[in-house]
Amino acid sequence: MQSNLTGFWQILLKEEPVAVILTVAAAFLVFGSHYTKRKQSLPWFQAIIHSVAAAMLFLGMALGGHVFLKSNLNAFNNLYQSFTHYGSISSNQWFEARHTWPGWVTQRELVVNHFVEKEAVATIPATEPSAPALYQSVTIREPVLQNSITGFTGNVFLKLEKEKSPHAFNGFHVSTKFKYDVLNQSDQNVETEFLFPLFDTPHILYENIHAESDGREISPLSVMPDGLRWATTMKPRQQMAIAISYEARGMDGFSYTIPDQREVTDFEIMISSNSRDVFFGVDPSGSYIHSNVRCPRPDDCIFVVRIDRVVAAPHITAAFVQFPLPYAPHDLTLRLLRFAPRAVLFLLVVFVFTIAIVRVPFRTKSLLLFQAMLWGSVLLFLVFSPHNENPKMLLLLGVGVTGILVFFILPEIPTLARIAILIWTFLLLGIYPLVSTKNVDTYPENLYDSFVVAGLLVYVFVYSLYTRFRGNSTHQ
Repeated sequence: MQSNLTGFWQILLKEEPVAVILTVAAAFLVFGSHYTKRKQSLPWFQAIIHSVAAAMLFLGMALGGHVFLKSNLNAFNNLYQSFTHYGSISSNQWFEARHTWPGWVTQRELVVNHFVEKEAVATIPATEPSAPALYQSVTIREPVLQNSITGFTGNVFLKLEKEKSPHAFNGFHVSTKFKYDVLNQSDQNVETEFLFPLFDTPHILYENIHAESDGREISPLSVMPDGLRWATTMKPRQQMAIAISYEARGMDGFSYTIPDQREVTDFEIMISSNSRDVFFGVDPSGSYIHSNVRCPRPDDCIFVVRIDRVVAAPHITAAFVQFPLPYAPHDLTLRLLRFAPRAVLFLLVVFVFTIAIVRVPFRTKSLLLFQAMLWGSVLLFLVFSPHNENPKMLLLLGVGVTGILVFFILPEIPTLARIAILIWTFLLLGIYPLVSTKNVDTYPENLYDSFVVAGLLVYVFVYSLYTRFRGNSTHQ
């Protein structure tokens, strides 16, 4: 039990050091206010017991309410996180969409390997150590290393199919046509083996696959786990035109890669898209790798890359923009809510400091009512924000209603104090989460906490002076 309590305080102090310290300071104020009131009608030790109970009640309500809000926010966060968070609604929808559009379509360059057969003399293993060495002639295959792809032309058309996706993810249909100029640069007949890599992304269905050599259908053509394979014999200096085309469905993007560095000559690829919401790129980039993007029509974009006589291993990509809807539909809401429990703690501190300054007796009922309104504002925002397109406006509307309720439901507090609490409610429940949306990556740290503490100290100092001077002038 003691270790659990210690762990609870350690977590609180780690996540909310400033808010917890201010809450403890407010608890001492509650103790002092109660003791001042109770010592007039009770013995000192009973007054201390009553005051300690009031301070502990305040601490329990403030920190217990903080844990309550955090647990609700964590549950909301787990449910409405982005598609990268396993178990969230977006993640489940994304996995459902991947049955039709499995993932990135990645295409690697055609692989061409040349071999020659040669006669060689090999030693026959001896059966006895004393036996004389025996030899035999064997045929071996020796690779002929050469850069045999002398030209390439590629045409890729990406058609975004959001209207066919039940959740509007970036599913697309791709049509490809690739043409390779292959040259046997040696002075001998070579046995040439080809591999056109496919199936790099699991579960992608390739359709309408065609492979031609010099305008004729390649036969026999083997479909293997790593792609399309075939072999032929090439004469010295023979050139062949290999044309391959296919259709497939993928999600988010397409890439074409030359995996190994070589001298790339007469290379051109054109990637077209029926959407402008796409990023094109080539890596490496430079003055010797020419690329340009043009969008001749409102819904069309064309990306062209040309490379000639450059030693490189280029990687060319087209990636569709992942909009918040449906990939992270509630990202803004989650960022707005990240520091909401801390804002509620700050507001409870402001409430206690304010009633202490104006010397209003501390009442548990008033604190409960104030805290319930703050909880209600945050929880109602949790309920309605998933169904609202403008969470910022919804947040400010809820804060405005909460501030007005605070003003009218706590009549025992002086009007000026209620106005001050209303302003603080708007600042801490409205402006503070809005400006803190850029600090969610630094959680639990928030760059604006120092401004909140400084503002609170200035508020307490100025309001205390005002109350004292006004009391002196009224007394005179």
